[in-house]
Amino acid sequence: MIYILRCQVSIYLSLVLQL
Repeated sequence: MIYILRCQVSIYLSLVLQL
């Protein structure tokens, strides 16, 4: 479960960097 959470954080950071 922690792995999935980490994946979500990675995607979230990706979106933030695009902004």
